[in-house]
Amino acid sequence: MGVAAASCSASNSVVGGVTPDAATVNDLGDQDVSAVVDSGIDAPDVVTAMDAPVDASRCGPGQLECGGNCVSSEVDPANCGACGRACADTERCTAGACVTACAGSQTACPVADADGGARGNVCVLTDTDRSNCGACGRVCPAGQVCSSGMCTTTCSELLVTCTGDTGAFCADTRRDPLNGGSCGRACAPGRPATRGAA
Repeated sequence: MGVAAASCSASNSVVGGVTPDAATVNDLGDQDVSAVVDSGIDAPDVVTAMDAPVDASRCGPGQLECGGNCVSSEVDPANCGACGRACADTERCTAGACVTACAGSQTACPVADADGGARGNVCVLTDTDRSNCGACGRVCPAGQVCSSGMCTTTCSELLVTCTGDTGAFCADTRRDPLNGGSCGRACAPGRPATRGAA
């Protein structure tokens, strides 16, 4: 069985093993190829068309055309939900909205202003936060603490019982930046508690 050797030709292109003439390659039949080339189609026009801004219809599902680029506005922090809507350095873009970026296992929960409207978000541990026990906005009744995301009267064995302005509360001193290592020992801003080290 013989092996065909590859070779290059300096003359015409070979398509399907046949050397075609210009009319066949361009599928122009009996037309003169030079007449078509001279009819206004030249290289600069092709390059200009390729450099033109992106057409919004060419962007994929869930994308917007912003500044000549297709962007995913659901997650793009520079174009969050709309072109040019940038998230702050302390936020991330989630589902087209800028939300507070919380460290570790903390959750961003809304904080209400005096009129009852949202004034921003705060990062909390829903496992131990009495005002956001198990989920944002779930407040434990007076006399109860939040332990492992449930309102109860005692803290679970992995949590420490601390006392604050609003009474007793549970703290995970391994993860709580306000009680890093022990009750009331706040970690430096931006540093979450890690295994009790503040």
